[in-house]
This record gives sequence, structure tokens and C-alpha cells, in this order.
Amino acid sequence: MSYLWYAVALICCLYVAVLNTLPLFYFDSVGYYLKGTNVLKMLGVLDPAASTAGGAGGGLGGAGGTEKAGIDGSHSVWYSLVLAIFAGFASLKLVPLVNALLVLLTSALVVRVVSRVHGYGLNLPFAASFPIIVSAVSSLPFYVAFLMPDILTPLLLLVVALLTGYVRQMRWGEILLALAIGTMAGVFHISHLPILALLLPLSALGALVVELRRWWLAPLLVGIMLVLGVAEKSAFTIGVQEVTNEKVVYKPFITVRLIEDGPAYRFMERACPDDSIPTCALYEALQWSDDPYRLTASHILLEESPRLGSFLLMTPEDQRAVAEDQIPFFFRVLLSDPLGTSYAFLQNTWLQAMGFSVWMTLPHDDIITRAHGYGGDIVTLFVHGTLSADKSWLPAVERVHEVVYALSLLVIVYHLLRPAPFSAPILVLVAMVFLGILVNAFVCGGVSQPAARYGARVIWLLPYLAALLSLVRFAWLDRARDLQ
Repeated sequence: MSYLWYAVALICCLYVAVLNTLPLFYFDSVGYYLKGTNVLKMLGVLDPAASTAGGAGGGLGGAGGTEKAGIDGSHSVWYSLVLAIFAGFASLKLVPLVNALLVLLTSALVVRVVSRVHGYGLNLPFAASFPIIVSAVSSLPFYVAFLMPDILTPLLLLVVALLTGYVRQMRWGEILLALAIGTMAGVFHISHLPILALLLPLSALGALVVELRRWWLAPLLVGIMLVLGVAEKSAFTIGVQEVTNEKVVYKPFITVRLIEDGPAYRFMERACPDDSIPTCALYEALQWSDDPYRLTASHILLEESPRLGSFLLMTPEDQRAVAEDQIPFFFRVLLSDPLGTSYAFLQNTWLQAMGFSVWMTLPHDDIITRAHGYGGDIVTLFVHGTLSADKSWLPAVERVHEVVYALSLLVIVYHLLRPAPFSAPILVLVAMVFLGILVNAFVCGGVSQPAARYGARVIWLLPYLAALLSLVRFAWLDRARDLQ
């Protein structure tokens, strides 16, 4: 009967999707779907004449845009295939179930290792399910229902934290499972690669804190996840060039973020025009209007109107040049204004860390209208559900979430300030999760732009940790009483 706890945990993960009657989605979800269906058509799996949507799918012009500047590499081809396969051969309604099973599998891995290493003898079905059940009153069920790879971010943080604290005592099957989850996260969303890169040295430090013996094993495994993710991107780039003769380019997230923050725009005011700086073409495009909102990152990247647009109004050649110049341009700006650039990154990291509402998981009318402009199956696949159609309940739920996160933080602090039973491995696990949350904020807030979606995808780890630490303490107390 204890296995019924797994069913309870799954229900707690899925209740938002069930109440909504449909998965939740973002505009990028449409981009993933379009890219995936086009890949399946190229492979001959889907009929090329099948009605999906207009547009080439995956161009720099946005979700499935028709721009010829290159193939947008920002959307993972693997996650795109997942959505396309479920939509074409089963139902997108099954994606939340897969997400829930991944959450449960990762939780079972964490609890199994912690319980065995410390000899707590926890009942695995209950102990793996309890932190998930507690987290059901947080952002977790919204991200389980979300047709985006964001649910993999907290799972990535959990497996990296687990490897850092416990890899010396983990069995090969457990290590391989953690490696598989982390690698899947690395190839399913581009933000996970810089997160892995920043977690790698932190993992090395954490492993050294636990024990000098084989300290290198945890950062080695994190490095393998990173290398496999980068290798997949390289293979995709080569494959696209061979098959389509197109170049894979990545949207200039760093450039537009620094423009909105100020350092990049001030640099361009001083340096442009300059033929040796490709990004000066974007500066020229930004002068076509005097509306101050044209300088926001989202408008620069996505807007096509003469009043607010810039990047998408440029020639495909200039778009490609600006996109490919974003890393060299970043270093130009950093060398020109190191204090201003550093301050912008830190400020955005703080803003990101403080943003954790779930509102961005709920599709809005403008997202649906824009998505339906592509026509085809999108008109029926991406529509409002019960919860997203009427969001009057959202403010009350957000207040509940805020209380849950505050209480969870207090519970975690209470446990860590109390003596025993927490030894170095579990303390390092907790520390790595917190550092991972901050790294997520730095990558998403500093490199992209602060958005509630990025913070909310990992904040449910607070109630998860609070519940896990409570289980460990109660198990330790029970064992202590048995020994008396």
C-alpha cells in the first residue's frame, strides 16, 4: 500500500493541468512545436503536406519565423521533437504526465541515496513523495503543466547537488541516472549550459568540503553533462549546415540586455558608426524611432512595428552579423565600462532572484492571438484552458505561494541551526541547491532578462528542501529513540 504515495505525488503534480483541462504554454512553446514538426517533415516522419502552420520554423523571426538570417539555435531541437511527437502521434496532454514522472524519479533518486548513506531507513515511496506533496502548494504543478523545458532546471540543480554531496557513496546505476537527467536538461534548454558551467567550480568546492578522497568525481560528472550539451549544439550546427546550407545563429540576448541596462547603448553612442563593429547596425536601427520603449530587450528582439521594432526590421545579413557578434560585443562593452556592466549584471540577478510568480506560465490573449497567426493545427492545439481563461484566482494563489516560500525558508534555517543529524554531505546538498538558485538568477536575469518565469521554475525547491530536511530529522530522532 505504501506505493500509493507515488500516486498521491503524481496527483499533486498534475492538478493544475487537470483543472486547466489543457497544458499551459508560452509563446516559445509554439516555436518548439513548429521546429519539431518541420524536423519530422524533413525526416519523412510527417507528411510534408500536412497542415501544421505557416512559416519555416526556427528562423530568427521568432517562433517559426520566416526570416532568412539563419536557423535559430535558441530552441532545442530535442525538446522541439518531444512536443511535435506528442502532438502528432499522441496528445500534448500527456506531456505534463511525463514531467510529473521525471520529478518523481528525481525525488526518488535523491531520497534513496540520502536514506541509504546515512542509514535512516526511510520508506522510499513515502519519503520520495512527501517533499513533492508539500511542494504542490508552490510553483511546481504549474511547471509540470507547462509546455516548456523549464521543469528540468530544478531537476538539474537537484542532481548536481546530489552528486556533489554523495557521489562517493552512490552506486553506478544512481550515478548514471543522475548523469542522464542532467544531460537531458543540458540539451533541452540553452540556459542550462551556462548554469552547468558556473556550477562546475562550485561542485568542485563542495566536494572538497565533504571529503578530499575522490573530490574530482563530482565536478567531472558535471563537466561531462556540460560537454555533452555543447557537443549536441555543435552537432546540430553542423547538421543544419549540411542539410539546409543555412547557418545556425543564436538570438543576441546578451546584447539586447546590455542595451536596455544602458552600458551597451552608451558604448554604441560613443563608438558607432564603425564598420568593424557589426552591432553598430543595430544601433542604427534603434534610431528609426524615438519611442523610449524601443530600447527594452523584448521589443528589440520580438517587435516588428516601425514604432518599436529594430532587430527584426534589419536586413537578414545584418541580423546574422549582430547575432554572431554578441560575445565579442559583450567584451567590448565590459572593457569599456566594467563597473557599469558588472552593476547591471548584479542588479538583474537580484531582480531575478526576487521574481517568482507563476503568471508567465499562463497564456494570455496576446500570446494566443500571435500564435494563431501561424494557422494550421496551432489554432486548436494552443488555446485557453479553464484556469488561463479567467485569472481572477491568481492574486490569491500568489499570496499563498509567498507564505509557503517564507515558511519553507524558516524551516530550512531552523533545521540547519539545530545540532545533528546533518553531516557534511547533506549540508553541501542544501548549499548547492541554494547556490544553484542564485546561478539560475544570474544566468537568466543577467544574460537574458529578469522574468518571473525563470525564478518560479526553481523556487519550489525551497518547500522541497524543507520537507526533505524534516524527514531526515524525524528519521534521526526515531533511530535515536530506538538506540536508547
